[in-house]
Amino acid sequence: MVVSEDVITWEESRQLTAKFEENLKSLNEESLAETLATVGILAIYCKPHALGFELNHTEEIQMIFVDESGSAAEKHFKNGKTGYSTLRRSLAALLRNKYDLVAIPRSNDTIDADRYDNFALQDASDKVLTNWMQENLHIAVLPVEKDKIMGTVQGLINYNVPVFNLRNNRENKYGPEIKRLRKKCAEMARESEVAS
Repeated sequence: MVVSEDVITWEESRQLTAKFEENLKSLNEESLAETLATVGILAIYCKPHALGFELNHTEEIQMIFVDESGSAAEKHFKNGKTGYSTLRRSLAALLRNKYDLVAIPRSNDTIDADRYDNFALQDASDKVLTNWMQENLHIAVLPVEKDKIMGTVQGLINYNVPVFNLRNNRENKYGPEIKRLRKKCAEMARESEVAS
């Protein structure tokens, strides 16, 4: 757990989590537009069974990712942005076998050192992932002052331990497996370039 004066308290995190749960909406154009227009925090929820990953034994919807909202959040929801979104890469890695998703290098630029680890998806695979997200994810956004966003995000990570927040989330017992699956996608991206 990251401890800093800027990180919100456990009680503040509990209260904010309750507000997110009260404001959950299906992922669609309207809720996405609200997310992109709001300076604050975005929380993403899903039922664990939809992930095909034995996250726990409950069918309850739960927070799987928390991040800054506003225009920076667009990368998590748009086709062609997988190479720039840790959420999309993690979901792609988890769903790769079930939906035959194909990972490719993020760019053709040989100077781009992260083009394999930050893999992209073929266009058809990107569309499958976006459709899956629209069918299975719920989102909520709350306004937070810009200078308090990072401390609020960290407090929510500490409190909720969302499985797809891989940084500064030491309590995330699923993080190593998600990273392992992402590494397989990075290898696929590398191999796809060698084969072409």
